[in-house]
Amino acid sequence: MQFWDKNHLVAKELRGHLPGLTTSCCSRAGILWDVVAVYPKNAGWDSAPVFIDGPVVDVASDAARQLSALTGEAR
Repeated sequence: MQFWDKNHLVAKELRGHLPGLTTSCCSRAGILWDVVAVYPKNAGWDSAPVFIDGPVVDVASDAARQLSALTGEAR
């Protein structure tokens, strides 16, 4: 599912919760873009993602594997 974040509200909030993010692919002028973040079930804003990387086109299969691991489904 894809969401358009015109004013970067979600991107700015997410960046604030990921101060240790070292993935240089997904940041321009401090704004996250084209990033996949996979969180465990019932995660809150204080939860860390189990997977975060990008750009989406390059990491889609890795993200799918992480989702499969979390849900117990084979992909």
